[in-house]
Formats: sequence, C-alpha cells, structure tokens
Amino acid sequence: MTSSQRKKPINAAHSIPRGLLLLVVTAALLVSAAAAQGQNRAPGEEEDLLDYTGQPFRLSASTGFDYSQGDYGSGEDSDTLYIPAAVKLELDPFIFRMSIPWVRSSCDLVDDICQGGSQPEQKGIGDLIVSAAYVFYPEASSSLPALELTGKIKFGTADRDKGLGTGENDYTLQADISKSMGRFYPFAGVGYRFVGNPPGSDLRNKWLAYAGVSTRISSKFSLGVSYDWSQSTVRTRADAHELSPFASFKISKSFAIDPYGVIGLSDNSPDWGIGMQIRFIYDRF
Repeated sequence: MTSSQRKKPINAAHSIPRGLLLLVVTAALLVSAAAAQGQNRAPGEEEDLLDYTGQPFRLSASTGFDYSQGDYGSGEDSDTLYIPAAVKLELDPFIFRMSIPWVRSSCDLVDDICQGGSQPEQKGIGDLIVSAAYVFYPEASSSLPALELTGKIKFGTADRDKGLGTGENDYTLQADISKSMGRFYPFAGVGYRFVGNPPGSDLRNKWLAYAGVSTRISSKFSLGVSYDWSQSTVRTRADAHELSPFASFKISKSFAIDPYGVIGLSDNSPDWGIGMQIRFIYDRF
C-alpha cells in the first residue's frame, strides 16, 4: 500500500480531450456490462484511498498472487492459490475497477472461504468483480477524512461444480475512510454484502469491516497492518477474523510492489497466508 503525502491537484495539467474522456468512460462501462454475459482474495482495493491522487486520468493494472492454508476448524489442512488480474481507472472523483482471478484450491469455496476439510484439488477461473466508486478527497488543510463510497458486483463466473464459487451473483455496498496524520494514515471501512443463494443452500447476507494504519518510512517505502472481520454466510460457522501486515515499495512512478501476510484469528480463517501485488500505473495520456 502506498501512503506518500498527497495534495489534490488544483488544475487539470494532465487533462485529456473531452471526446477521448467520454470514450474512456464509455469503454469502462461497456467492460462492466460485458461482464454480465466473487469476492476473491485478490488484493488492491483497500489501499485505494491511501494511494489516491485526484488526477483527472489514471489507469493501472495489477497482478500477483495470494496463497493461504488452514484447516478452517475441520482438522484437515487445505490450501488455496489466487492469481488475480485487475484493472483500475481513476477519473476524479470516480474509480472504476474490474478483476478476475485464476484459482487453485483443495477445498469447497463459499464467499472465498473454505467450507470444511480437504477435497481433490480443483483449478479454474474465479469470480469476476466489477465496481464503481465515488471519492471525496478534502483539501490538505481540511480536518475531514477522505471518503470512498463503492458499489460492487461479483458475477458468479467460478465453476460451482468444482467448488470454486457459488455460481451466483453477489452485491456489495461499502464505505471507506482514511486520514493523513503526519507520517501515519489510519484507515477503516465497513460494507454489507447481498449474497446469492445457490439451489439447496441457505446462505445469509453479511457484514464486513476492516481497520488499520499505514506509516510512511520514506517517499518510496511504507509499512502497515490491518485487521479484517467478515461475518460468516453460513450460520453454523464462526466469523472470519484476520490480521494482515503489509508493505509497499514504489520502484518508480509507474511500478510498485506490495507484499503482505495473513494471520488467521478464528476457525473460519486460514491459519496463515502470504501474497504480493504488482502494480503498473499510467497517469499521463
């Protein structure tokens, strides 16, 4: 996650022609619409407010990996690997995102959480996620926090027969805040997910929340930690509680690497996990 000091631009030095801007917006919306023809563990959304620049145009792509292992209260260890591909388009004050992972798992995934013990390993495309967000980013002198309001759709593109997802669509509404306090950047978020129910199941809608802090060590390096809570969609299972230390290395203006870890704090969380996000940023047309 990047937490370097930011100031909202006063002018559109990097502005692009209106016709081209309209084309880009239309393309982003068409991409989202085409996705209609889950929540995965792909990183890259919670840090948006920490990395927000307020530029009129900024395009980024990311990939990486997320590996987790645990018995999830079953006594049998299983593991899951996500390799996501994601794109993000910032058109101040809006952010459009799309991501889809390749998944390999030895457990039955429901809402990206293993349900019980090990099963034969399966692999394939995961759930496609698209979202749109509005960002309120105050002036540097303001005491108000930055605010992001997001609507997200998880399309059930993962193969339910392989246990890679529910095969149903989910819808999430989420609010995130962040505030610069010198070298420290506390952040938090809360969301509510309307969970699709596959035939023969009784999944419930769920609340989710997170909070953490990032600290800037230098202009190119930051460290942080976040705590994540997710209500279980299965009433008989415990909620998920996880602690995630993370770092961000800005190799250049256009390239960043964000490694992180996961420490499970409940039976419905992985025992441990590691991951890395690799970001490519293009902010000048």
